[in-house]
Amino acid sequence: MSPLKFDIDYLADRYDRSAFSCGDDYLDNYIKSRADEDIKRRAGSVLVAIPVGSNVVAGYYTLTPTAIMRGSLSGADQRKLPRYDSCNAALLGRLAVDMQFRDQKLGTILMLDALDRLKRQRDLPPALVYVDAYPAAERFYEKFSFQRTLDPVNEEDSSKAVPMYLPMRRADTAINAAIELLAESSPSP
Repeated sequence: MSPLKFDIDYLADRYDRSAFSCGDDYLDNYIKSRADEDIKRRAGSVLVAIPVGSNVVAGYYTLTPTAIMRGSLSGADQRKLPRYDSCNAALLGRLAVDMQFRDQKLGTILMLDALDRLKRQRDLPPALVYVDAYPAAERFYEKFSFQRTLDPVNEEDSSKAVPMYLPMRRADTAINAAIELLAESSPSP
């Protein structure tokens, strides 16, 4: 199968998400029925991956402003931030890929887009990117230099989210990791 090309855009009515299915009802229902409400309420942004020449949503992610308590971060990361109780962050709240588009490295493409977008942010730039990762997705985020917060995690409950973060000063490292992952799957010329 030859790899598809994707455009990343803000969610709009012209994009068809009616058949979106990533295998997780919560993520499927969000993009089908709740995303519009979040956009209208200005609760965050929803960005979608659309195969070139199509209008079908192949994947998506959300970005929402948030704040993280400094005490949740490693000591080294705390020392490199302003000495406030909390620091501004971007919550990468959801990241999902339709099952029809698996094995296209679309999760990596979405991560690359999110990090690049946040890195270029001039108004209210976040100091961190924060995720509540599903335990099964923790390794995916680790590939991009995300690390667990110091907040306790219930290791015995696989349904509990794993709080993770990435300081934006390490975003270049994460972007380079994404580019390398994409290059590994590209056919040689």
